[in-house]
Amino acid sequence: MGTVGAPDPRSEVDLPTQRFEPSAERWSPHRWTADLGPALVGAIRESVGGDTGERVAHRHGVVWTGTFTPSGEAAGLSDYAGFRGGSIEAVARISALRGRLGARGTIGLATKLLPAGGEVTDLVAMSLDVFPVARARGFIALLKVRRSRGIRELGGMLTMLLTGQVSASALARSVMDGARRHVPEQTTFHGVHTFRLVRSTNAALQSERRPFRYRWRPGGTTAGAPQDGSMRFVLELVLGDMAWPRVDDPTWRWPAHAPTVPAGTLVLDEQMEREPPELAFNPLVLAPGLEPGGDDLLSDRAGAYAVAHVARVRQQRNRPKP
Repeated sequence: MGTVGAPDPRSEVDLPTQRFEPSAERWSPHRWTADLGPALVGAIRESVGGDTGERVAHRHGVVWTGTFTPSGEAAGLSDYAGFRGGSIEAVARISALRGRLGARGTIGLATKLLPAGGEVTDLVAMSLDVFPVARARGFIALLKVRRSRGIRELGGMLTMLLTGQVSASALARSVMDGARRHVPEQTTFHGVHTFRLVRSTNAALQSERRPFRYRWRPGGTTAGAPQDGSMRFVLELVLGDMAWPRVDDPTWRWPAHAPTVPAGTLVLDEQMEREPPELAFNPLVLAPGLEPGGDDLLSDRAGAYAVAHVARVRQQRNRPKP
């Protein structure tokens, strides 16, 4: 699914044109067929608290600017223009899922690639490499169980495990990741979901599609972190096989022997003093050459991002000016 080129007339909030989105970009829940987007937002909000003027999750973070330089090695795999040519502008937000950066818990790296005159692509990744659930309804149920506490939480969790709503191995990895204290520049960030690399094969506009997942691997100097205060990550494309029966399952870790292609290097070298209030990311903001896979949780997550962003912008605009 590529970035929508024309405004949706049903859009609830039209953001002003600015550097982070193309002028035609409109944030609206109607951009994606996400039946459970609002329900996901409500469930997360009940779990973590806060008002509609704040981010639902990953509330505390820092924003960096920098560049993404393609390696050229992924140019033959996809029509995506960002895999070829010179460096392009990038904006990234590093954030904590809960609490603040520096504390224990899962962290995220959301990156916006901004080619000059081109279409925006958002790469939304986190330190956890799998989701504990495969569907949005399962995630909502899991959040409800986690809020129950005590014997009810234990019983509810056991029921979800026995009925297959939660993956035991993925849940265990989630708990372990949440117990770690992550150093961003030393952390590998995973896109988790499966996407498709799209490549045109002939003049008849036929295309081939190959499943892939992406991750950002730390790419500092051999002696450790760069001495100039910047952070470097290598974008790796992990190539899958459509014959895998669980290729689109976000609870399943792909085989370690899956081919990996280094697509380019992200250098973040300047931290913003103030986060732009209009800055938002969505895993389905994808330029031509990149498409989502057949994972309904990805679609519902995208709808939730849009619902939450629209509510946040509306609340910010309605606040009295000092």
